[in-house]
Amino acid sequence: MDDKEESCCTINYQHHKAIFERRRQAFLKDPEKAVTTHQAKIRLIRDHYKEAQVPGGYTIACDEPVERGGLGKGPATTILGCFGRALTVESIDAVCVISRGSDRQSRA
Repeated sequence: MDDKEESCCTINYQHHKAIFERRRQAFLKDPEKAVTTHQAKIRLIRDHYKEAQVPGGYTIACDEPVERGGLGKGPATTILGCFGRALTVESIDAVCVISRGSDRQSRA
């Protein structure tokens, strides 16, 4: 791995530890209010092509390849599902590492 790859693939554990601690304190203070929800408005544009409006003003599109009847204008829903699952697992892993007060390098 070169320096450019290393710099793009690091996690600022101190930053995430501070976020984790703020969320933990909020939960301890009022567990009823410490719930995170995510919402998206999804529109079927044409055939398999869909767009989701998500918080932050982002639009995420998904479609199927032309050979499967889509327009080929975005990643397939299965690809987005795998991507979402991978991000969720990585987020859970990072929270576990941060909450234990260690870092990823010490786990290798």
